[in-house]
Amino acid sequence: PCLYYLRSPDGEEFVDVPAGFVTDFGSIPRPLWGLPGLSPFGTFRRAYAVHDKLYQAPVVRSATSARAIGRDEADQILLEACDVLKANWLNRRLIYRGVRLGGWRAWNRWRRTEEA
Repeated sequence: PCLYYLRSPDGEEFVDVPAGFVTDFGSIPRPLWGLPGLSPFGTFRRAYAVHDKLYQAPVVRSATSARAIGRDEADQILLEACDVLKANWLNRRLIYRGVRLGGWRAWNRWRRTEEA
């Protein structure tokens, strides 16, 4: 299991990624996997799992409440989590740009699943 606290390690809001949660980690095109820091299974896999959880169930929680978030905020949380995991500026920007450009497909797929 993974609890990711937003904005600081002792922040009020968090994302709960339960044990056994199915993730593809980073949906990074295979030709980019060899670039330092861009493997979908490498250093930033926890950030990718948090992001995948938010795409599937876009909710952040606190001790007393929960609130729905949109895709923009889910992507911002990924950017923050990559920073926390010490991704360099270029990798953070590449990862963030990638989800901003291509993440809509996964986001919309999960929203259609909710409607069914």
